[in-house]
Amino acid sequence: MLGFERAVDEIVNALRGCGYEVTLKRDERVELTVTRGGVSACVTLIWERGRLGKLSIRPGCGSGLSVIDCSNVERVKECVDRLLRTLETWSSGAER
Repeated sequence: MLGFERAVDEIVNALRGCGYEVTLKRDERVELTVTRGGVSACVTLIWERGRLGKLSIRPGCGSGLSVIDCSNVERVKECVDRLLRTLETWSSGAER
């Protein structure tokens, strides 16, 4: 579980470092509500085989879904980068 907690912290810190407000909810799973500039998304961190497996992202916390594979522990940084790119893309579309 320590590896998963480390991944959660890394993701939350990266988002906050890029100016996103992050609300963290820990229940049966870890869910983040991410907002910046009027754009929001819900991100669910999916635990698989003792580590971060995937990120499920829903724009506006509604329907629609993107999934980012994070199963390779060596690539959590890459997973965070992909999450940030996805959020930036949605943000750019919302500004138009």
